[in-house]
Amino acid sequence: MPETTATPVTTPEPVAPPASNGEHMIPLSRFNEVNEKAKQLETRLAQIEADQKAATERTLLEQKKFQELAESRGADLVKAQAEASKVTEYETTLKDVLKSQIEGLPEEKRSLVPEQLTTAQQLSWLAKNAAILKAPNAPDLGAGRGNGGQPPRIELTAEEHAVAQKFGMTDVEYVKNR
Repeated sequence: MPETTATPVTTPEPVAPPASNGEHMIPLSRFNEVNEKAKQLETRLAQIEADQKAATERTLLEQKKFQELAESRGADLVKAQAEASKVTEYETTLKDVLKSQIEGLPEEKRSLVPEQLTTAQQLSWLAKNAAILKAPNAPDLGAGRGNGGQPPRIELTAEEHAVAQKFGMTDVEYVKNR
């Protein structure tokens, strides 16, 4: 059997009708080529514009994060300023306490407090050395108390006195054993 080869069927390209008003005619294949390239460029332009829009949105999001970071740092700054105010207040209080403690020392011992130390260190030093720095107190001998060698005065109710007598006790013994 003889071999038959199929010949490809090509469709003839449509030919543009001849220009009737003196214009130059472009072959349809060239027109299609230019038209396809224009469509590709339009697609590429649309992709570039979409990428730019996405980049702008990312930048805005990042800027929003920077704004959040700035707000967070602002809140931290306000908190730090409040704490600094408290520290200043505490320092003033410590200085007042130190001043009153130094004023409570005998005049001749006030110069012993080291001035080169900070306020807190001076207070600590004073606490450690308070026993040495304070003026000694006179011992309490109980002078002026009591009733001049007389036995203590005991006052009992009539019932208590009757109970003491019933058990053969004096009023003093009853008070001691109550």
